[in-house]
Amino acid sequence: MADLRPQDVPFQPWAVAVYEARLTKDDPAARCLPLGIPRSFNNIFKIVPTRNVVTILYEAQTNYREIFVDGRPLPVNPHPAWYGYSVGRWDGDVFVVESLGFNDKTWLDFFGHPHSESMRVTERYSRRDFGHMDVQVTIDDPVTYTKPIAATYPLVLAADMDLLETICENNGQIVSRLIGTDSAHPPTRRSIVVSPDVLARYAGTYELGPGRNIVITSAGDRLLMRFPTNADTLTMFAEAPDRFFFTVREETIEFQRHPDGSVAVLVIHSAGPPQRASRKTP
Repeated sequence: MADLRPQDVPFQPWAVAVYEARLTKDDPAARCLPLGIPRSFNNIFKIVPTRNVVTILYEAQTNYREIFVDGRPLPVNPHPAWYGYSVGRWDGDVFVVESLGFNDKTWLDFFGHPHSESMRVTERYSRRDFGHMDVQVTIDDPVTYTKPIAATYPLVLAADMDLLETICENNGQIVSRLIGTDSAHPPTRRSIVVSPDVLARYAGTYELGPGRNIVITSAGDRLLMRFPTNADTLTMFAEAPDRFFFTVREETIEFQRHPDGSVAVLVIHSAGPPQRASRKTP
């Protein structure tokens, strides 16, 4: 989850075993299932407020969520749902959302932190300035964790953009290639060693689109990548000095240079057309 280190997660004993067995393998998102809360904060979405309900439309897999603001209480013993049941209220300038009634089929993040159907979630939406909003998320799930856990998701307005229709088809090829995290499994493709000095030249922010930034950082002999609006940081392995891959995703990342040798563009090669992200800052 967002700003939590693995050693800070207060697992119940059974949840540790589930988490370690998953390590990104059997990701429900690879089977085109809904992402749930709070994982959906790592994707593009639109908030649509009305008098009695706030609707959140998700670009990922074209899902939606309703937050009722008409004063109704949370339901008692509801039928478990992918996004649960949510009610909202204002606390000064902060929009507070309380949710329960989740099924246990979603992951809290890309790495597979579990939860039970007893999970309750509190979200606090606070606007820092125009274009920037923080969502503080507290998860209270005594079946899975020994104490509540909290994380903050920084959101950035993507101006002049519309949601794209995203249709996900259950892809057996993707599911069969999920092998676990890079810390649990060595790369299945042959990797090479690239010097820290070379890796440091790739560090910076790359703009994939308005409000959609990819952040590259270097840490010694490792290169790390954080995708747009995603708090999870992934390790990249080099197959050439300017080409990298992951053990848990299908993309290949290529860095292209200006004639003077400085890094100009990051290119993502995946199943679809290549995506180009221009470098904004060194």
